[in-house]
Amino acid sequence: MILIYNYVKSYLNYIKESILSREQQREYQKTVFEQENYFKTDILPIIEMNCSEYLDIVTEIIKEDTYERHPSNGEIEYGFLYRSIQLDPRYPFPQKGLSLRKFKERLKPSDTNVLIHNLINDLTEEQVGWRVRNGVFTTSSIVETERYGTKYIFLPIEDYKFAYDPNIHDLTDWCFDVIPDYFNMREWTMDDWNEKGDIDKVEEIIEKQVKYTDKDLKTAIKKGVEVIFKCDFYLLDTDYKSYFINYIKER
Repeated sequence: MILIYNYVKSYLNYIKESILSREQQREYQKTVFEQENYFKTDILPIIEMNCSEYLDIVTEIIKEDTYERHPSNGEIEYGFLYRSIQLDPRYPFPQKGLSLRKFKERLKPSDTNVLIHNLINDLTEEQVGWRVRNGVFTTSSIVETERYGTKYIFLPIEDYKFAYDPNIHDLTDWCFDVIPDYFNMREWTMDDWNEKGDIDKVEEIIEKQVKYTDKDLKTAIKKGVEVIFKCDFYLLDTDYKSYFINYIKER
């Protein structure tokens, strides 16, 4: 599959260059060279200085050649982590380049029922020492990432915490699969639960089946499950993806 991907990529580049004038080709090649040089001289030192622990894990996976290529665009899946961002409709274009983001605790869920969100948070506080569902959500699955917004490469800065459940790729999907009649419960308030629901039963299901761990990030990336981080800062990248991948391969 990788050979096919490389062949198609080369062919598309050939087409692009063949329809450009010589002057346009020189300008195109200059732009590519300048961008790659900027990545090496300005971006790479930032990543190496702040994300070396995470890069070591990703490097192992890429060099083991256990990742996959997404069937529609050839991008790497199950090799490193992505984060999706929902863009403001007023500014529907993704931020370009490498950006530094400050961790902001999520106080309420976007899709999951609030009671279930809180029950799992209480449980993860016992299991890994922090309220996991309030963290920064990532996954190595392109399909899962693109369900929720624009895809960015995610780079956690050192001294981060992470957690995942080996059986949860997406908590909302898990709720539909595991919690009886979740379709009708998903927007219930606490008043609805007190009036119509069986909170004890749901709590029992969660306590039996939800098993978060903060060990072995490499396994989480290879499995494509939901990985949630708690860190002061993290980096997001859109423009330097191909250079980043080549750098990892040569690291």
